[in-house]
Amino acid sequence: MKMLGSSTQGLPPKKKHLLYCPCVLPIAIYGYQLWFFDGAQCKKAISLLKTMQYKAAIWTTGALSTSPTGGVESLAGLIPVHLHLQKMAGQANYRTVTLSDSHSLWSILGQNYYRGV
Repeated sequence: MKMLGSSTQGLPPKKKHLLYCPCVLPIAIYGYQLWFFDGAQCKKAISLLKTMQYKAAIWTTGALSTSPTGGVESLAGLIPVHLHLQKMAGQANYRTVTLSDSHSLWSILGQNYYRGV
């Protein structure tokens, strides 16, 4: 990715953003539902994802490495990782709730899962 973003003949920032969001981010957060839930000890995983996203934001904008994290991410058009994970977890819960009563996933989830109906 560094070769794609070189300063002389590289991708413009919009193309870098377009490359990061649909290609890199889904691979990085693949399997988040296994470790991102209420009460989970996932501080290390989230800090690694924050570091990755900060480096991607610096790569996208071409900012200095001493730039503040929140400012560079907002300039790059990226949502903070923890909010992105919360959004995806909520969407997964909405999809689960809309399953039919006879779906086989309900037997796996068990009686303690709150259906919300």
